[in-house]
Amino acid sequence: MFSSFFLMILAADVLGSLYVWWRAKQGFQLQGRRKWIFTAIYVFVAIAYLLRRVLERNGAPYYISEVFDWVGSFWIVLLCYYFLSLLLIDLVRLVNVWLKFLPRKDSPKYPKLRRDVAWFVTIGVMIAVFIGHMNSRYVHIRPMEITFDKPMEYDSLVVVSAADFHMGSIIGPKRTQHQYVDKINALNADIVLIAGDIVDGDLEPVERQNLGPIVQQIKSRYGVYGIMGNHEYFGGGDPSAEYLHKHGIYMLRDTVVEVAGLYIMGREDRSGERRTGRKRKLISELKQGLDPTKPVLMMDHQPYNLEDADTNGIDFQLSGHSHHGQFWPINHITDAVYEVSWGYKKKENTHGYVTCGAGTWGPPVRLGSTPEIMRIVMRFPKRSTK
Repeated sequence: MFSSFFLMILAADVLGSLYVWWRAKQGFQLQGRRKWIFTAIYVFVAIAYLLRRVLERNGAPYYISEVFDWVGSFWIVLLCYYFLSLLLIDLVRLVNVWLKFLPRKDSPKYPKLRRDVAWFVTIGVMIAVFIGHMNSRYVHIRPMEITFDKPMEYDSLVVVSAADFHMGSIIGPKRTQHQYVDKINALNADIVLIAGDIVDGDLEPVERQNLGPIVQQIKSRYGVYGIMGNHEYFGGGDPSAEYLHKHGIYMLRDTVVEVAGLYIMGREDRSGERRTGRKRKLISELKQGLDPTKPVLMMDHQPYNLEDADTNGIDFQLSGHSHHGQFWPINHITDAVYEVSWGYKKKENTHGYVTCGAGTWGPPVRLGSTPEIMRIVMRFPKRSTK
């Protein structure tokens, strides 16, 4: 199933790239040497992401493969918007067959119009992607309050929650320090929860850039807790978990801990079974032996089957993974796939929040969502001392 999905994505990428190349060649009216220079540059950009993987596996210096990584990552979103823009232009041309509002092809105005449109699309898409890139670089703090029914010894608890840091070759020391660690520490958290995809995949860029000691600076009264996401498994799973645990993030792998009079449950990511052969535990198994009078906060990276949390008496579920599509119009796909692609929803007695994430995967671009860290004030009835 995964192989079929990969082949579909690869086919779409190849066909989309060929379509954009063909239409760009027409729009700019490239011939002779200019056409071949353009084609050479275009092919390099279009296969840069794939070349990065090849270079990495063959021991190329990291600073070379990272250039390919950045070029290829931006190309993903550029290709998407060039493709959509050209489809729109072709739709206009199709309407023109009946309405005849554009200059005829044999008109002297036609070549200039075609070049002007080509430049408008090229520059317009680049500006949109640049805006999306700048938007992706600054994490916003999203305040929120949730009131629970279960009484505690205290009346409130500050939980700072996030997901999808994607630390690696794209998101390095500066971003990790200033947009993650510093902003979390400014929120005076009682508990910090990080719901998966902390590492982007391969652990090597994280170790090389020494990101572990940076995340180890995260401060919290009762600790920092994390879970596995699908991207941790791209790098083998266990090495990433061990590295993060070593650097101050208590990794919950189908385990439950009691903290400040409540339970924090961390589920293995649903992709782990396919990669390791180990089946993750059911929520009902993890809840065995827990005191039902105490609140249960659960982290589950991928926001599938949200009703399971309510069925099993979970008080709050935190998920991530979707990125809310990361850039338009992919958000419409995530809206169709997930019951909640981004935001808060209460199902019966269970509060839930799906974050769009603090970082980015692939293109360092966000259009249609803002990277976020949640500051959640959890309020409880005061337990009677009588």
